[in-house]
Amino acid sequence: MPVATTDAFRRITVQPDNVTIVAEQVGDTLTLVAGLGISLVANPASDQITIVNTNYSSSNTDPIFNSLTVDGIVIDTNVIRGTDSNANLELTTNGTGSVLVSKLRTTEDKIALGQNSNAGVYGIGIGNNAGQTNQGQFGIAIGQVAGLSDQGYGGVAIGVGAGSSSQGSSAVAVGRGAGNGSQGANAIAIGYSAGNSNQPANSIVINASGNTLNGSTSGFYVDPIRNTNGGTFLNYNTTTKEIGYTHDLTVGSVKINTNVIQTIDSNANLELTASGTGAVVVSKLRTTEANIALGSGAGATSQTTGAIAIGQQAGESSQSLAIAIGVGAGQGSQGFMAVALGHGSAVVGQGANGVAIGASAGELNQGSSGIAIGYYAGKTTQESGAVAIGYTTGQVTQRTGAVAIGWSAGQTNQGANAIAIGYRAGFTNQNASSIVLNASGSALEAGAAGLYINPVRPTSTFFKPLMYDTATSEIAYSSVLEFTGSTISTSDSSGITVDVPTTFNSDISVQNDLNVGRVRFPDSTIQTTAWPGSIPTSIVSSNITVNGTNAYTLTSSPAATPLTITVTPNTATSLITVTFQFTWHPSEPEASGSTGMRLFIYKNGVQQASSEYLVFTSGNGDVYNSYPVHYSWPDVSGTTSPVTYTVYANKTGGNGGTIGMALESKFPCWATIVG
Repeated sequence: MPVATTDAFRRITVQPDNVTIVAEQVGDTLTLVAGLGISLVANPASDQITIVNTNYSSSNTDPIFNSLTVDGIVIDTNVIRGTDSNANLELTTNGTGSVLVSKLRTTEDKIALGQNSNAGVYGIGIGNNAGQTNQGQFGIAIGQVAGLSDQGYGGVAIGVGAGSSSQGSSAVAVGRGAGNGSQGANAIAIGYSAGNSNQPANSIVINASGNTLNGSTSGFYVDPIRNTNGGTFLNYNTTTKEIGYTHDLTVGSVKINTNVIQTIDSNANLELTASGTGAVVVSKLRTTEANIALGSGAGATSQTTGAIAIGQQAGESSQSLAIAIGVGAGQGSQGFMAVALGHGSAVVGQGANGVAIGASAGELNQGSSGIAIGYYAGKTTQESGAVAIGYTTGQVTQRTGAVAIGWSAGQTNQGANAIAIGYRAGFTNQNASSIVLNASGSALEAGAAGLYINPVRPTSTFFKPLMYDTATSEIAYSSVLEFTGSTISTSDSSGITVDVPTTFNSDISVQNDLNVGRVRFPDSTIQTTAWPGSIPTSIVSSNITVNGTNAYTLTSSPAATPLTITVTPNTATSLITVTFQFTWHPSEPEASGSTGMRLFIYKNGVQQASSEYLVFTSGNGDVYNSYPVHYSWPDVSGTTSPVTYTVYANKTGGNGGTIGMALESKFPCWATIVG
């Protein structure tokens, strides 16, 4: 066999005595010596040496030694024990090594492992100071200072500081600081600082939040719980005490199924209430029912399909496919398709299709299709088709078809079909079929059917006159007539035509031709032909001075300066009507009785007739200051030559005496000729 030319080994260490055998030179030889009960079997071919126990056979299981005693330690069969009285048997390692055992059992009734650890009867204390003081029977404390003091009967504390002080009987604390101080009996705490201080008895705390979680009373506490938008409901069986999950959750008589909350009691209401001053807040609210009633007493009796009632006593009785929102809105007999919005709106008898918006709007007996918008608008007896918009508008008895818009417009007794627009327009008793437009700031009434507008701005500048078409009822402005100050002008080349009877109460000035189709005189005679000569100018009598030196005593003879007009007849049979007009100013009344003035007519100097009393003064000291007088006298001309008519004034009747007066013609004397 070849021999190695270099060292095959240099050192061999023999344990446990830590003896090292060193080969100093190449020729050194390691010799193995068999001991008691040991034989050596060499195999040069495979370079192997087999150590054989010569005392062992398949039928002999006895050890080489029955016992061995080394420095107070006895190894006897499978028992290792100490020989020093009351001393501990310690198994230690050198350095960082560990004592490894495959199985560990004890015959003692308690286990205590760790520095200063202890255990009660049948208890376990594992860890530094675990179960150190007064561990209760069957207590288990595992971890540094776990169950440190006064751990209760059957208590379990696992983790550093778990159940450290006064853990209650049968309590369980698992995790660092779990049930650390005064954990109640039967309580369970799992996780860091779960039930850390004064956990209530019979409570369960599971904590993974990283913060302390203490229960407040007997119950189940978990932190954290993840917030999700889906998932299922947890439920608790009070009989079996099981927590399970379900898609349907039933609490009391309320069932929650996915996104549906309903009551399971037959025909019972589902009530949502808040505590104190809180409210039930929803982002969106829909119903699959055909009608809606929200509020105490809302839609309580005979609410029809499609009706909506929101608010205390809203639509309370006989609501018919209507809408009522507000306390007491549409409370009694709200009509078909009616709308009431506001506190006390349309409380009683709102007619079909009526609309009432605002506090107390249309409150009592709003007629069908009536509209009331605003506080107290159409409050009492708004009739069919009436419209009231504004504060206290149409408040009391607005008649059929009336319209009132504006603060207090048409407030009381607005007539049928009347229209009032503006503050206090048609405020009281507006006449039926009248129109009032008011921006004056004060009340404007309408005593008869017509159009009333205030204010209308006065102007002296150029304006077009308004015209009214009685057929179409249209108001329009004239395209030909123009008013500039006191001047009337026209752009029509044919001039201005007046085709209705016209009275002028003062002088008029005509700058161009005046074409007159006919003239009606005060005695109703009509002149349609041209004037027979020039139109006479105004003739003014001499004034008689009252009680002066020129005082004139009226007698039975003609007195005062006469008024004269000369007329040229067309034919000898022409009918001439002569008219004289005066103003009589009596300034000295009769003491008693009556005094009048009589006119005497002369034709070409010959008296023809005398009038009856034209004016009178009453006695007893009354004074009358202006009496317009006219006298018309018809006559057949009898000639084609000019005829002069003269009129005289004379005092007649009464008790006689004197009278002061002024006698003048305010208009010309005139005559009409027919034929």
